[in-house]
Amino acid sequence: DALDRAAVDWREGRLATADLPAADWVPMEWTRFLDEQPADLPDAKLEDLRSTFHLGAGGNAEIALSWLQLVIRAQYEPAYPDLEAYLTQTGRWRLVATLFTDLARTPEGLEMARRIYAKAKPGYHASIRDEVERLLAAGEARSAP
Repeated sequence: DALDRAAVDWREGRLATADLPAADWVPMEWTRFLDEQPADLPDAKLEDLRSTFHLGAGGNAEIALSWLQLVIRAQYEPAYPDLEAYLTQTGRWRLVATLFTDLARTPEGLEMARRIYAKAKPGYHASIRDEVERLLAAGEARSAP
């Protein structure tokens, strides 16, 4: 409850980013906080969150996954290099598939997914390549006229 209240208070501007009680958060709390953020979060709030807590492609893989899902949802372009770095350096099936699934939901995301996949493909296991190609094909089929 306290985490959810902090998330709402932060999102609505009643709590400054620096005042979030995140110093004691475990990865599960971070992922809940990030997963609860809406797609229409202003870029300034995302930048403040990113710079204050050094969110990106590194560190805990689950926190990075939730952060990058928010980056995709919010179309937060300044963090796109982090997304590309994560997808070209991570080979864990669930993490890779989750992000490519999210990217394939929009035409812009699908274009980015294709570009990133072209770079990442040589480093992926065959089963991951098969899954990503399936996800990209499904995204293309959804966006075809």
